Amino acid sequence: MTDPVDETAAFDTTAVVMRSAPSAGRSAVVVVSHPRPVAPGDILDVWFDLDGDRAPDLHVVGSAFSEYRAFESTAFDDDGRDVTARDCVRLAMQGRASRVRLAPDCVGDPRSFSVAVRSSADGAEPGTEDWVPRPERFTRKVLAVLA
Repeated sequence: MTDPVDETAAFDTTAVVMRSAPSAGRSAVVVVSHPRPVAPGDILDVWFDLDGDRAPDLHVVGSAFSEYRAFESTAFDDDGRDVTARDCVRLAMQGRASRVRLAPDCVGDPRSFSVAVRSSADGAEPGTEDWVPRPERFTRKVLAVLA
């Protein structure tokens, strides 16, 4: 899914590509592309819908060159239990891309997943975040595992 360049965004997102896990035991990947290299203070939030109800089930949030956290979630503005230690997701932000790896068999073995992505920057003016596909909406679903 592509997103037009937003000159007013503090940390812009121009594309989100989701790839299914190639087989059981492997990771599905969400690649988020940015028009400029990731810089300190850039923040990425990714919400996953794992059961097809169009509500968040997992929220991953991280800051460039820092740590990330994963939370069980039931809404875009309400995180539940911290599940980072389960190692079901990983976030890496470098260059012009951010990558989130999801182990489908670790999060209940979903048949498919969709995502909502928000990019922002620490200390930026309110309203300068960028949502893909749009605020609090999910992308189309992709299979969690190809096999």
